[in-house]
Amino acid sequence: MLLFDTTQTAQGRGVSDGPSIAGVGDRPDPVAHYGRVYARQKTRYQVCLVAGDIVSTVCALLLAAYLFRQLFSADARIALLPHSVIFVVCWVAAAFGGHLYTLSVRHPLMRIFDAYASLFFGTLLAIAVAFLVNPAWLSSRIFYVLAYLLAPVLFGLSRIIAAGLVADVLIKSRVAVLGTDSAAREVVRHLFSNGGLDTYDLVGVVSTDEDLGGWEEIEGLPVIAGLQDCPQALLRHQVNTIVISHSGPFSEEVTRRLAQCDAIGIHVLRFEAAYELLTSRAAVFNVGPDWLTSIETVRYNKYATRLKRVLDVAITVLLMPLAALIIGLCAIFIKAFSPGPVFYRHTRVGRDGRHFTFTKLRTMIPDAEADTGPVWAAENDPRITGIGRILRMMRLDELPQLLHVLSGQMSLIGPRPERPAIAERLKQEIPLYETRLIVRPGITGWAQVNHKYDSNTEDVIEKLRYDLYYIRNLSLGLDLQILLRTIGVVLGKKGAR
Repeated sequence: MLLFDTTQTAQGRGVSDGPSIAGVGDRPDPVAHYGRVYARQKTRYQVCLVAGDIVSTVCALLLAAYLFRQLFSADARIALLPHSVIFVVCWVAAAFGGHLYTLSVRHPLMRIFDAYASLFFGTLLAIAVAFLVNPAWLSSRIFYVLAYLLAPVLFGLSRIIAAGLVADVLIKSRVAVLGTDSAAREVVRHLFSNGGLDTYDLVGVVSTDEDLGGWEEIEGLPVIAGLQDCPQALLRHQVNTIVISHSGPFSEEVTRRLAQCDAIGIHVLRFEAAYELLTSRAAVFNVGPDWLTSIETVRYNKYATRLKRVLDVAITVLLMPLAALIIGLCAIFIKAFSPGPVFYRHTRVGRDGRHFTFTKLRTMIPDAEADTGPVWAAENDPRITGIGRILRMMRLDELPQLLHVLSGQMSLIGPRPERPAIAERLKQEIPLYETRLIVRPGITGWAQVNHKYDSNTEDVIEKLRYDLYYIRNLSLGLDLQILLRTIGVVLGKKGAR
């Protein structure tokens, strides 16, 4: 569905496709015209989201007030009007801070999760403001809890509805690749093969002056423009992202056209940045020195170095009583149905390459690797016991690793630790593999919720792409998203082997 047709609009105004400069002659600038049309539609969409959030806030407060009165006291008095004003301001501000008005493709459940994460801080702010205005209002604090539980669902639903009504061009990346050389061809192949085409559309290729030569398509992707009409053609095709395959140096004409694209709101991205943005993975084999330098900044990230550890310990302490009960029950079943020890211990590689003794509930027959040495589990692996298959399916075999979290050897979230023998081999085969060791390994991670168990080197490379993306974008929001999706993986039994 198209929200607007820039080609028809331009023709109706008598605008040519050739380049022109605003303020010169009598013709309006087609680039500026297309850009204004797109910007207006984008603004309208975001204004509608804000309006929907205001309505959602009022509805959530009315429902919370009704439930509060029904559940606790028929005589309860809640100042709905001032509360509504406070919550509208605080929640909409939190939505802006949480990038809820940024246009992107998201799974419906993730939209609701995003709303819960953002409105949590908005609710805390609203409580603080309410206390400053009238401390007596805090006597109905259950009302705030009810409002918070209801509002994110309504916020998320409004975004799900909006995403179904508006044009894909406003919420889905439409991508063009600059160049027809071998580097550009490799970029096209990577973007075609990554499996994430539900979040973006590959529209075409833009030829540079040096590459003009009658190209009609590159790797199956049509050539839609040359440099002379680049900005106009991209807007006619509703492209909002152009990917450059190398860092330059560029000719003066290429630089000028890219600057024009950037000025009218078309994102100009290096391949490694575009790949991360579009696929939520890192381009392991196609990164430059700037990317390598930036990933090291995680060592100085305040969340990664301070708050993450505090949260690891706090959450683990809360989980330990339940985990101990589950581990005890699992131990009984392991001993009853499979002779041998309850726990499986072996060495794995941790942060900065340090080795530690790794513990999990045993899911294979005793001495499963006595003849083969360290190998990956295979589909329907005969070494896995019956009870072990169930434990792996529900990921319960990982629970003893909570002790490693308390000791500081692991984190709740991070790249999975590998065995030294396999790690040494992978270092020789895969560039950047050692980079994943700059953070603590985790019980779950971005790779675990997006990909299956390792069974070969290709799986390891794919997981490394996710791991490096996680390290580069490490944040509280991403960790919370991984925790939520881990629950879905466990309940959905995805990737178990």
